[in-house]
Amino acid sequence: MRTQRDRVLTTLRRVGERGITAVDFIPSDVVDAGAPVLNLAGRIADLKRAAYAIEVVGRRNRCAVYALGQAAAAPPAVGSDSAHDPGAPLGVERTVGARPLSPYEMEAE
Repeated sequence: MRTQRDRVLTTLRRVGERGITAVDFIPSDVVDAGAPVLNLAGRIADLKRAAYAIEVVGRRNRCAVYALGQAAAAPPAVGSDSAHDPGAPLGVERTVGARPLSPYEMEAE
């Protein structure tokens, strides 16, 4: 059985720069014909922690549109500089207090 994280990553790769939104994974019309993914932002956060470059590229249906970045076909290799460099785009997670910023808060910055 595929995990929600795997399903989201597969869909991100398949749709390309069009991106995905939470609406694509709601019950009644799930984009990959699987079970609903009710916490898409959580799965996106999981993928970002796994070093995938996922960006908010706009809004559609009043939801953030997520797409893979240019070099996000695969995560950085273990031991590569970008996986451990705090200056790399994915090296430091921006936070408010003790929690990560939501995609909406990132857009407001």
